[in-house]
Amino acid sequence: MNKEHNYLLDGVAALALAVLFPLYWIIEIGSHGDDFDLASVINGLQVNDLLFLTVGLLNAYFYVSVRRILFDHHHYSRLNIVFALMIGLCAVFYLGTFAIDALAGPNPSESVQMLMFMLTIGSLVVFGVLDIVVGALLLMEGDRLSSLVRVFAIVSLVQGIVEITVVLSPLTLFLFPVSTALMAVYFLREPQAVEIV
Repeated sequence: MNKEHNYLLDGVAALALAVLFPLYWIIEIGSHGDDFDLASVINGLQVNDLLFLTVGLLNAYFYVSVRRILFDHHHYSRLNIVFALMIGLCAVFYLGTFAIDALAGPNPSESVQMLMFMLTIGSLVVFGVLDIVVGALLLMEGDRLSSLVRVFAIVSLVQGIVEITVVLSPLTLFLFPVSTALMAVYFLREPQAVEIV
């Protein structure tokens, strides 16, 4: 039996993420200039915190969408646990950061700043490891996956390496939008009929 899937919402969400992710960080860094550091993100609840939570929600939805389309189009499920971990990590990082920001107020203590530092660096490194796993496992599939998914895998692999170095992690501002935009193109292509066994 054939069933046609439409990934319009997934594609629009991925495009929105590709735009909003760098936009949030550009606004955040730009508003602090040369004084930007992790502690400067803790400044009490502001309008851009809603943008931050939106990015987190879109990020989690992105991994749900990638997992679903890989299974629907390629019957590929080897990364299901990895994507589940990434969704969970999105919740920990984005909700954790928001909670710290909300509770700490505009003048965080040194211990709160250290907590933010540990949450950010820890999440970055774990995201890096998971991105490397995603990239490596997808590339091992060779011609079984579409060319767009293979390019996504390469970008994910590079992004993961950049993230675990921490020092090079600002490059994620460019790499992550590229990977989400690639998958947005994949989502928005003409719906394909997939075989339901």
